[in-house]
Amino acid sequence: KLNKPIALWPGNPDAEISLGADNHRSHILLGIHHELSRHQGALQLLPADLRQGDLVRLEGTLQDRADELGGVISFPMYGEVRFLEFLDRIRIPCVTINQFDHLSRFNYVATDFYGGALLAADHLAAGGARAFWVLDFPLQKAYSAALRVSGFKDGLLRNGLANAKVRIEQPEYYHEPAGTS
Repeated sequence: KLNKPIALWPGNPDAEISLGADNHRSHILLGIHHELSRHQGALQLLPADLRQGDLVRLEGTLQDRADELGGVISFPMYGEVRFLEFLDRIRIPCVTINQFDHLSRFNYVATDFYGGALLAADHLAAGGARAFWVLDFPLQKAYSAALRVSGFKDGLLRNGLANAKVRIEQPEYYHEPAGTS
């Protein structure tokens, strides 16, 4: 039995995250909720939009309740470390969903972005593809994008496709429509 509740910080104020929503983050939330329920634990959602001055208020609330909280699970946005550093200072354990940056200074659970892209290249090459178009997040916005691009290129090399036609697009702004995953 878990004696203290676990809080979840969605990190992105534009992404709907709830137990009923049908998107990637909400599916992760549902899995976390089910696991906590199995161990008689509780989950609390923290406000997502911490860029509007709420961060200071939330930090004060968490500092006052630090001994009541078992930890925080976070979906951080690239470049937003202040909240994670605050949790570290007041000794609230935190785990981020996906690797936050190349320094890996925070605990995280993540998809193997490099390995997944390597396998994608293998699969496409085995199917006879010789021209590729990769659409991904901008490298400067998502650390995982660099891993995917690197894995895909290495997969092409290991399949003898060093001269394959590859178009990689990473638009400045990517928005996942609500209700998609």
